[in-house]
Amino acid sequence: MHLTLRSIVVRGILASIALLVFGDAQAQSVQPFVDHWDAKKTIKKSEGLFVNGREWGEWKFYDP
Repeated sequence: MHLTLRSIVVRGILASIALLVFGDAQAQSVQPFVDHWDAKKTIKKSEGLFVNGREWGEWKFYDP
């Protein structure tokens, strides 16, 4: 009986760890971003990607 309770607790802990590790991986949102120098949005200022609200990867910056 003691082993059964122990195995249930271990399985619960492992399931919790799996949710913490793998649950966050699916929640990532990738959002392209482009900023412009002018109000008509014809001259690019910068462009890149945001992942989970943070700059990610290679960004390009342009002079006016």
